[in-house]
Amino acid sequence: MGITDRQERILEHLINDYVASGEPVGSRTLSKKEDLGVSAATIRNDLSDLEEAGLVIAPHTSAGRVPTDEGFSYYINRLLPVRLAEDRSADPFGVKAWLGSGRVNDDVTRLALVDWLAKTAGLPAMLYLPALAAEEQPVLARLNLIFLAPGRALMVMVTDDEQVSSDLVDMPLSIGEKEMLIAEGLLNHYLRGLPLHYWRRPLAEFLQQQDGELAHFIRQIVDLLGEAISHDGRRVVYVAGALKILDQPEFQEPDKLRRILSALEEDRTVSDLLADVSGKDPMVRLGRELPSPLLADCALVSVAYHIGRQRGHLGLLGPKRMNYLACARLLQTTAQAIEEIYRDKAMLVPDHQTDLAPLLHSFAWQLREIRQ
Repeated sequence: MGITDRQERILEHLINDYVASGEPVGSRTLSKKEDLGVSAATIRNDLSDLEEAGLVIAPHTSAGRVPTDEGFSYYINRLLPVRLAEDRSADPFGVKAWLGSGRVNDDVTRLALVDWLAKTAGLPAMLYLPALAAEEQPVLARLNLIFLAPGRALMVMVTDDEQVSSDLVDMPLSIGEKEMLIAEGLLNHYLRGLPLHYWRRPLAEFLQQQDGELAHFIRQIVDLLGEAISHDGRRVVYVAGALKILDQPEFQEPDKLRRILSALEEDRTVSDLLADVSGKDPMVRLGRELPSPLLADCALVSVAYHIGRQRGHLGLLGPKRMNYLACARLLQTTAQAIEEIYRDKAMLVPDHQTDLAPLLHSFAWQLREIRQ
């Protein structure tokens, strides 16, 4: 689209002022921008050229201009990436301090994170976790068995995506702390890094055929591990701040407001909105590019992050007159902070061979040695 450098700067100033005020922006206001250095008359000519190019429009006679969808698209595709690259501040919103030392990857933190994003941006915020295929699901990173009392133990399991779960375990009275630690060592040695679908059923069947209370106890732990790691394949959606859409003057019309709130109530709509997000660069889409016609008057800023095998997609929904730069910075720094915090906490999970026979053979040998 053939516009000059000055006209590009005029368009950016016009969008920034329009986002801030919600009012059409006139040539007199733009002529006060120091980096333009031209008269209001010159700016009026440039605005006419921008209008002819379809990037701005005058909503009323003798009024200022507002950006069109094409004008917003030009800004999003050409100018927004440059402004994001110019921002050198590591964490301007304090997301690392907010996340603190807690786990990133649990329901409570996810809900709190989405609520914090909504309050920080003043817009509805969303988090979508796509369903995982069997080969993408978490693997065991660490298992601890804690002896509580004769016949009673606590199992604590950590997966490679930082999920933590615990279960009380009943065990035979003949199993003491020494035998329990042997079981812990065996399971950590053989199962760390192996996908659940690879070992769950054959190992359970193998242990069922073994004699002795220790084998029975280990099988009980294997069953609990399988239940804790297993994933039902459902997509997970979190939404917060839906009513913040009421604060936007563009959505005061009851029918328009009802359409948007109805869309946000549907998990399927939210997952469709965020399903295509990939990479670490923020993605911005205007209403006509969104999958739901109910959101034709909206815009969406989104970004993806990765924790182990799990992908998370964050989004902020608002009017087309939204602060794309601030929203993109917020989501980008949040995704980076999540990945950095996880990377600092991540445990190394070893690679294993894909033939299960040696594992079962070695397991059987170890059990025989223990019984002797």
